[in-house]
Amino acid sequence: MVLYVGIADAYGLDAFAKEGEAPVGMLALRAQQNRHRHAMVFRINVSKEDGKMLEDLFKKDYKKALLKIKELEKQGKCDVALHQAGPRKQAEKRWSKIPNEDLVW
Repeated sequence: MVLYVGIADAYGLDAFAKEGEAPVGMLALRAQQNRHRHAMVFRINVSKEDGKMLEDLFKKDYKKALLKIKELEKQGKCDVALHQAGPRKQAEKRWSKIPNEDLVW
């Protein structure tokens, strides 16, 4: 299993990298600056094969990459941890709404 960090928002994935390759503090700052896009930092733990597939998909289509993470999560193939200030239920609600470009204000 490999740990990745990233930013998800209304457009899909804004950032995605193996943990250690992208400072989580910088990702959090970037997500805060993009609140209008409902940006949030997350961590996922996936197999090496799924991680590579997500890296390749991220380079091609941000929205499909996020939707694939959610699909893997539903299938029990990855663990997702959301990092957001405030109540967990609020973070889960935001996570369930993205990607959705209509949310951008």
